[in-house]
Amino acid sequence: MFWPLSGLGQDMPLRASALHAGPMQGYLAVRSAQLWLQTLGPARVQVAFWPEGREEARRLTKIVTTKAQTQFTALLTLDDLAPGTRYATRVLPDGQALAAFPFTVHTLSLWQWRRPGAPRQGHVMDVSSPM
Repeated sequence: MFWPLSGLGQDMPLRASALHAGPMQGYLAVRSAQLWLQTLGPARVQVAFWPEGREEARRLTKIVTTKAQTQFTALLTLDDLAPGTRYATRVLPDGQALAAFPFTVHTLSLWQWRRPGAPRQGHVMDVSSPM
């Protein structure tokens, strides 16, 4: 499906599945992340993602359909990620890769009780010492 848009005095056909806005990073966690995007019209969208430098480990998000009721927006979740890892992504509206949209996501480090000087697990403070 194509949508005519005016530009420089002439109509330019654009795919309805072309991005209107985004991708934009949503929440970020230790093992997951979310991306938001908006298309020009109805589209079936998913995101390919892989650890940077390892495209052979590429995975796909679930397909989300953008529709008028949600202003053609999509929230896509990248699951089962490794902590403290940078992931390259590629948006795939209607199965077609958007070449000009490199976007990376960097998951949070798994830090609790794992860094030098961090409190022991379950240890809040030593109440036996005088203040």
